[in-house]
Amino acid sequence: MRSAVSVSIFVLLGAAACSDSNPLAAGDGYSAGPPYDSGVGDYDSGISGGDDSASPLVPPDGGLAEASFPGLPPIGTMPPGRPAAMCAGGAAPSAYLMAVNGTIFEFDPGSLAMRSLGTVACSSSATPLTLTVTTGGTAYVLYSDGNLYAVDLGTLACSSTAFQSGQLGLSSRIGIAIGAGNTADRLFAYGQSTTPVLGLSDLTSFHLFDVGAAAASPSAFTLDLASDAYGRLFTLGTDGVLYEIDSTTGALLGADHTGFDGVNGWTNGVDGTALMAYGQQLYFFSGDAGGVSRYDVATKTLYPMGAVNQLVVGASSTPCLAPGGSDVDAGMPEGGEPEAGAPTNAFSQGDAWIGTFACSAGLQSVAVVVETVVGTTVRARFDFDGGSYELAGTYDPASREATFTPGSWVSPAGSSNPVGLDGYVDLGGDRYAGSVTAPGCGAFSLSR
Repeated sequence: MRSAVSVSIFVLLGAAACSDSNPLAAGDGYSAGPPYDSGVGDYDSGISGGDDSASPLVPPDGGLAEASFPGLPPIGTMPPGRPAAMCAGGAAPSAYLMAVNGTIFEFDPGSLAMRSLGTVACSSSATPLTLTVTTGGTAYVLYSDGNLYAVDLGTLACSSTAFQSGQLGLSSRIGIAIGAGNTADRLFAYGQSTTPVLGLSDLTSFHLFDVGAAAASPSAFTLDLASDAYGRLFTLGTDGVLYEIDSTTGALLGADHTGFDGVNGWTNGVDGTALMAYGQQLYFFSGDAGGVSRYDVATKTLYPMGAVNQLVVGASSTPCLAPGGSDVDAGMPEGGEPEAGAPTNAFSQGDAWIGTFACSAGLQSVAVVVETVVGTTVRARFDFDGGSYELAGTYDPASREATFTPGSWVSPAGSSNPVGLDGYVDLGGDRYAGSVTAPGCGAFSLSR
């Protein structure tokens, strides 16, 4: 089973490649930008696109974040027990950029070569702000009026979605991450309400559930959100601090001072800053010429690379690694399967099972977010419009039955009584359905 992974965008309305092969051949309409002043510190790159051989920029504190948050460790390299998603067909990940005029480019992070796919025009009255790309190759473009559109990257045809801005009390400055779960894509939304909040939805209803608030607020205004092939969420601030966000709780897990100057990205009121995860590397885009820097999480080093000669408002890549590569998670064998003898469980940490349940209040939307899995024991969270509370469950691999009992409220202390679940996971592993174990309630049906 694939681990939950996601690709992300941040809205202001708001890696070294996985393979040595270059997905964008020389010529064929591709071009790289001119030399560019990166705007990071006092460094003038003076290099053409795609060259990161110049001296790297290392923050004075070596990338550690104790000065901002004493309780936050540096960002780790690979989360134990979480395999990366592998790209289909032996291909390397595909990467895309979006310019402020709505043009979408196919992009090679190694050489900075670009090929225009055309200009998106989903709305005649609003401005496109950013995009994110799913594992299936569909782009989602957010406009300045808060509308989110699905865009076919082959034809650039637009389809409106049911996404509504302002959910969970989030302001217009929100980050949106389209993630690939084990069987279905998910939407993450991260932004400022009373405190920074992480929301979660499917790609049908676009109804956001409250995953949780950050344990500590970022130290500066957040510029962008991104995710890598391991399903880790990252957010970047104007002060150059990079944070890792727990996708199951919204808490901040770690922080690095990267040396990046995020304020430099603003041009004539437009946020020309973007963050993209590609393989095990992160790429920062900034300024009216699209200056590109590569950040290595393992060494805590920022490498100015050049420029793409475009004001980039969005950047995204398919969240996967080239099959056969060396990027295998600690604690997992090649291919990401559990070691022999490991217990079988249909539930995985980070899973988001989304659907409906019936009780006295009628049919309601619900998300069951899996927090931990140990053997056949599952701890999860029941998120619905009336609040959020803990679930303790067990899974029987032989019968595929999963039973959950309710625990304490997370937020807020709801007026209704928490309910449990008793049901079965289908043979495909993508649907969990059964009965709500409380008087006056009926059935539930969830999918992931």
